[in-house]
Amino acid sequence: MSKIRRLVLFLAAADALGALPGTGPTVTIYRGEIPDPTTVPLLPGPGGAPDPSGRIAPYLVLDGGVGNPFVEPDVADTADELDWTLHALCVAGHVEDCYHLVDRVHARLFRAELTHDDVVVGRLAPPPGYDPGPPRRIDTVKPVRFEVPLQYRLVATAD
Repeated sequence: MSKIRRLVLFLAAADALGALPGTGPTVTIYRGEIPDPTTVPLLPGPGGAPDPSGRIAPYLVLDGGVGNPFVEPDVADTADELDWTLHALCVAGHVEDCYHLVDRVHARLFRAELTHDDVVVGRLAPPPGYDPGPPRRIDTVKPVRFEVPLQYRLVATAD
């Protein structure tokens, strides 16, 4: 049985994000589940009341991939390796807030070193060639929102 636990990697990545410190609206972090669009917090306006625009506050949907065994010749054939991907969907009610959220997430995850007992875990980095593209406008939900899917990859090794 593999010593590398996918849930441990996922929870370590969520912990690396913390509460996403930084300037700007408070960010809600959802773990593995896209929230019901009717329950997403709205941007606060003056005095804490909901923003008159009715736009949503920024949020992040974090999901850990299942990954694949990392296939590399091992003379003793004893290493347990996992090529693992973390998915982070950045969502905001305004395109400017979406860009800002991408910066905040990237500042916390890029090159982050996750911890996992008895496992050597590489640093998180975007997969080679991955380009999330520009923020996409989502008109199928109300209020309208913008989203960018980020991906981070690492290789974990246990002997």
